[in-house]
Amino acid sequence: MNNKNKEERQQDLDRQQKEAESAPPEYTKEADYQPPPRKLVAQGYQPHHDTDLPPQYLERQEQVQDQLLVPWADQQQQSTTALPKKIQDSLINFSKKQQQRSARAQRQREAAIKMEQQRQEYFERQQQQQAMWAEQQREAAAKIGRERLAYVEKQQEQRAAWAERKREYAVQMEQQRQAYFEKQQEQRAAWAEKQLQAAVAWYAHAQSKVDSASSRVVPPEWKS
Repeated sequence: MNNKNKEERQQDLDRQQKEAESAPPEYTKEADYQPPPRKLVAQGYQPHHDTDLPPQYLERQEQVQDQLLVPWADQQQQSTTALPKKIQDSLINFSKKQQQRSARAQRQREAAIKMEQQRQEYFERQQQQQAMWAEQQREAAAKIGRERLAYVEKQQEQRAAWAERKREYAVQMEQQRQAYFEKQQEQRAAWAEKQLQAAVAWYAHAQSKVDSASSRVVPPEWKS
């Protein structure tokens, strides 16, 4: 009975050892596997969802797979002729899945690189547009300043010309007023002269009449 138990235990040990030798190597051990950051885990990150892995984690996972799983798969592929059909199919499916994971990780890395390039190009375009806009604003401000200066100069010229015309008009009006006053003075002097001459003539005429009348009325002896 004891011999039978020993044989069963030995068979179990042999079977476990054989299964361990034929199983894929454990690549999630602490020496080769870096767990995802706690921040990603807190955000709902699931390590077994390959499509949600960040590029740097996928790259690390692919490196681990290349170092451990791919050599093991190649070794198993070389010895598939001695394995049952079911195990051969499992190994082939496993190899295909590994290739698919690697291709998906590569696509994700390329997409991440492309997104970063697009972001950089967008940032550069924004910088160029802002620089162009600033230059346009400076040119517009300079143009407005030049136009305002020209407007002020034109206003000053117009005001100076208007002041000059106003002074000329004032001088002209003063000259006309002075000429009118002098003419009035001359006319008044001429009229006064005429009045004086008329008065003298009238007085002389009146005096002659008085003298003639007196000579007719007064007797001659009175005259002596």
